[in-house]
Amino acid sequence: MWTKNRIFIFVLFIFASGLLHAEDFGPLKINSIRQHGYGGQHVAYSDDFDAITTNPALYKDIKGQIAILEFSISLIGDSLGMAELGTALTNSSENINLDLIAEFAGKSEGKIPLGFDLQGPLASGYVGKGFGIGLLNRTYANMRLMGISLNASANEDVWFNFGMAFDLFNYEDHDIDWGFNAKLAGRFNLLMKGTLLDMAEHMDTMFNTTPVTLGFGGGADLGFRYKWGDNFTAGLVLDDAISPYRINRYELEEFSEKALAGSYTSAFNFWTVTPRLNLGAAYAIQPVRFIKLGFMADYNDVINLFTNTYNTRNPILNMGIGAEAVFYNFISLRLGLYDMLPHLGLGLDCKIFKLEAAYYGRELSTEPGGLSTYAFDLGILFRY
Repeated sequence: MWTKNRIFIFVLFIFASGLLHAEDFGPLKINSIRQHGYGGQHVAYSDDFDAITTNPALYKDIKGQIAILEFSISLIGDSLGMAELGTALTNSSENINLDLIAEFAGKSEGKIPLGFDLQGPLASGYVGKGFGIGLLNRTYANMRLMGISLNASANEDVWFNFGMAFDLFNYEDHDIDWGFNAKLAGRFNLLMKGTLLDMAEHMDTMFNTTPVTLGFGGGADLGFRYKWGDNFTAGLVLDDAISPYRINRYELEEFSEKALAGSYTSAFNFWTVTPRLNLGAAYAIQPVRFIKLGFMADYNDVINLFTNTYNTRNPILNMGIGAEAVFYNFISLRLGLYDMLPHLGLGLDCKIFKLEAAYYGRELSTEPGGLSTYAFDLGILFRY
């Protein structure tokens, strides 16, 4: 019969084997407005459904929360500029508005990031008492303009998450827990690249030949949580240590004919998500009965420190700090720093539903200030 220690050693061995190979494929994550308000993901601080993509070891102390559904949106960058660009590109080739394209490209020194991120309506499940399960979806799109070169993508993720947390070590005021997530996912990606002029003149041809990627697979996360007394916690998470996906590629024109009919092209292979090792600490206190305070500091993607590729981020961009104050279990005020840019957030717990808002900076390049922008989030969550 397997003991908890034997299960832990077996899981650790399987996770370590997943580090042998990885391709650049994006992680599955919740578009958490709460986390955006206090400086991103903090692996030692979560007491709600967001723990599903934060740290599975945190399931151990969460009393229990049921998530029914969620509607949230993030608007990234200059949304008015996006409308202008659409106007320019939808003109016919005989009447291209070159002045409007040039004006758009000249903004912000020719560097303009735009995008949106939708969470829900699938955001259902339960976390608590050492257990986490969820069915989620996320729709997101990004567009980056560098001079007149445009890179745009649209994505849809749907996934099922199952996780558990266990005691690993207990002695007086010191507790160490560990947990794991297992994920099954379907992913859709559409990617378009080119110059603004080429797109304006040959939009129909470029659109029909736009590459579409379908991915089917899953992944697994391993997390640890150390707790000292009632206030201090530290966390460590290895995200996507194992994450095999079968990738099929199509051109958009043939997508409905082949992919939706179940026909595969010869252009398929297997990818894995690049693993990320995140660590952090948090300190929570309740100085008076009606006020709860939390302070967090994290370093995300420790593996990034030991890589040197074209997309390796400056280490300072992966540092995050945050704070949250909850008054009367009703209003939450949040403040943080990540990507070397400020984060602000507000939450209202109306019992029947929760309202969340955040305004925060995002750095889309690998260096501070290289391609900075700001995003605004607004959402309504049905969690109990």
